Amino acid sequence: MQSQGGYERTFLLGQCMVKGNRSNSKIRLSIPIAGRPLSLEDMVNILRENGVEVDMEDHLGYRKHLVERYQSNPQFDLKDFFSSNENL
Repeated sequence: MQSQGGYERTFLLGQCMVKGNRSNSKIRLSIPIAGRPLSLEDMVNILRENGVEVDMEDHLGYRKHLVERYQSNPQFDLKDFFSSNENL
């Protein structure tokens, strides 16, 4: 997925987004949050350091939505969505 740009900051969540937008000239300031799966603690810290308040219930609901969306895919692996130290 390519960012359309137009924002002061663009958060790139995950290795695929970081790699896919590495040379995207439409992005003014890229803030990569790489990892697979993303460490929830690291992601929240980076967002907060950049002035974004994080509602944990909303975020966990979003991750649940992703799991429900992709779980029927034969390549689905829950470990891609949650790190080993998180509750599944």
